[in-house]
Amino acid sequence: MLIDFRTKSNKTKGTLIVVRRRLDCILRTSGSDNEGRFCYAVVTLQGSKFCLASIYAPNTFNINFFNNIKSTLLDFSDSFFILAGDFNLIIDLVLDTSKQDSSFWKPASLHITAFLKDLNIMDLWRLLNPSTKDYTYFSGRHSSYSRIDFFFHLSGAFELWCPG
Repeated sequence: MLIDFRTKSNKTKGTLIVVRRRLDCILRTSGSDNEGRFCYAVVTLQGSKFCLASIYAPNTFNINFFNNIKSTLLDFSDSFFILAGDFNLIIDLVLDTSKQDSSFWKPASLHITAFLKDLNIMDLWRLLNPSTKDYTYFSGRHSSYSRIDFFFHLSGAFELWCPG
């Protein structure tokens, strides 16, 4: 079931939120930016309140973009956060890129780490694969691989919902 989507008028960008039809899902509110780079939906799923968000970040790191998202999401701090999408940056300077010189990524990495801490969310894939080098993007221009797509959730929630 499509919950929310946003796209730029020229269809160069877009985000969406989809939930399985069979889930007991009630939409409470939703919103987005004007660029088609961010949308969110606050829903009740199986009796719990969630803030689901989808991101397609700019190709160059923009601190204001992430600060605006954080500000929006903190309005729903009584919800479990699930945040996913193309962040166009890396978090772990060693594991998330094939390039040895990752100084280009350092400012964005530091900011996104603080962003995650402020929202009390963590990288689900990294939780399950703590030392794995794997990537979601190849740059032919830079001849490098990077992991720039992420799925974040409330810290500790995975352990509660999926013990063992």
